[in-house]
Amino acid sequence: MTRLYTVALVLLVCVTFAADVVVPEDIDLMLRDYHDAVVMGDIETAKAFLSPLAILQSKLAGMGKQGDVLRLGEKYVLEDLERKYVSCKVKDDRATITLDLVIKGIDKQTGEDKEEVWRRIEVVRKEGAHWHVQSTALLDPEAEALMIQEGTVVDEKNGMKMPVPKGWTPHIVSGMGSRIMSVDAPDCATAATIVAQELPVALTTQAIADMGDKTIALIGATSERQFAKETTLGGKPAYRVRSTLTFDDAMLYTEKILCIVSSDDEDMLYALVLASD
Repeated sequence: MTRLYTVALVLLVCVTFAADVVVPEDIDLMLRDYHDAVVMGDIETAKAFLSPLAILQSKLAGMGKQGDVLRLGEKYVLEDLERKYVSCKVKDDRATITLDLVIKGIDKQTGEDKEEVWRRIEVVRKEGAHWHVQSTALLDPEAEALMIQEGTVVDEKNGMKMPVPKGWTPHIVSGMGSRIMSVDAPDCATAATIVAQELPVALTTQAIADMGDKTIALIGATSERQFAKETTLGGKPAYRVRSTLTFDDAMLYTEKILCIVSSDDEDMLYALVLASD
């Protein structure tokens, strides 16, 4: 996959939060300001830290748990926000950081003290002199503890097994009514994702691909297909699409394979997606 450009990263000062987890100070400061804005529901300030692709991702995410984070200020009188870095991987002008946001406050309805812990993965990129959030997601650490094995991610419930290439990092993304398994490449620019989603109505894989293109257009982006053709996934009929996604000055290259497995009581969509900017 093509990378748009590279800016050399000079690590001058680093911040250490846990054993073997070292975060460059300029990235830490950016994430602190970004997370403060997110937790307080200050959307406009939060957007200032997002790259065009991250803004696109937030629009596509809709009202999942990501939105719950933005509404924490409506639920609680916020008292404290603590960050616990879990991992940090830096490559040239990019970095992938996993951290826990420990949010403490008073429930506005019950008056009780509450604490929520949100594990997030932030992929950041340096553009000029400043870092911006390239993509962001909430993770499911409980599922990760059960499903991530050495060299493999296994979801027995949905019948999925995903090998983890050497040097890649696996994650389980928190999603509404779906299972999302993802592995991030060492270049911090490429990710492979498998999604399992129960379909509310009967659809074809081609119709789902077409709906995705229409959704992209509705939020002001464009999707140009390089090819679309029938194929197989796990021995089942599937639909393969390669596209270039453009939003403002940013581009995202994607290749996805869509497969629907039907039973007496449900239709399950399985999607394998490779994405790189």
